Amino acid sequence: MKPKILLPTLFVLFISCKKNEVVQTEVESSDQLLTKIVKHAKGNVYTEVVNYGYNDAKKIIAEGDKQYVRDNFQRIIKILDPTTHTNRKEISVYYQDASTGIVDHTICNFQTSDPGISYRFRDSVSYIHDDNNRLIRMLSYISQNESAFFLSHYDIFTYNEKGNLTQFSKFNVNNGIPVNCGTFAFSDYDDKKNPLYSEDEVRLIEMTWDIVNISFNNFSAINNYSRNFLYRSDGRPRSCQVAGPGDAFEITFYYKNNRTYC
Repeated sequence: MKPKILLPTLFVLFISCKKNEVVQTEVESSDQLLTKIVKHAKGNVYTEVVNYGYNDAKKIIAEGDKQYVRDNFQRIIKILDPTTHTNRKEISVYYQDASTGIVDHTICNFQTSDPGISYRFRDSVSYIHDDNNRLIRMLSYISQNESAFFLSHYDIFTYNEKGNLTQFSKFNVNNGIPVNCGTFAFSDYDDKKNPLYSEDEVRLIEMTWDIVNISFNNFSAINNYSRNFLYRSDGRPRSCQVAGPGDAFEITFYYKNNRTYC
């Protein structure tokens, strides 16, 4: 029986907000850190929260249930994700050299099983860059029970002239044949700072409620959905609203003064 391999997926959720809602209690400053984002489903059916934690160097070390371990250069060298549905609970990150922030590859050992049978896997993801050192392709190679690696799936990224993501495509490889399992087009960027952006390349494709870490700025359109931002005085979003076919959500960004959050 061919084992089932759980592949990482990105849940693209769409978000909206109330323009007149006041959420800040501190004086707004560019030194403040993003500490929480809250999503409210239309009609207040449910609420979701992602909290962020930082170390003394003001680098992200916690993103929801996900934890980041950093080295002395403040690079992420390990990702701990105990609640992931993909079984990839611990990922080791390797860089092109001892001091660069450009990722070479990641490795994750994990297990999955069919009834009565357990399988051991190693997922090695290669990071491919363009001449500007932008991530343009991620190739995931799987080895089962220490057998030879095979290409399991890959992602492709394209950018605009400012370095913002314009298209993200995911492909599974079935018997050597690529199958597109999702393409997302991002457009109408503003000139404001994306609060989820960081220089950590391994975070760049994380998508939280349709906000991508890979882009410097905030986009207003993705596929058939539109987004409308309300900004703080420092130019970062306070909230935004996104509407699409039969769908609407609201999200609020919370910031706090510059200190360590863990």
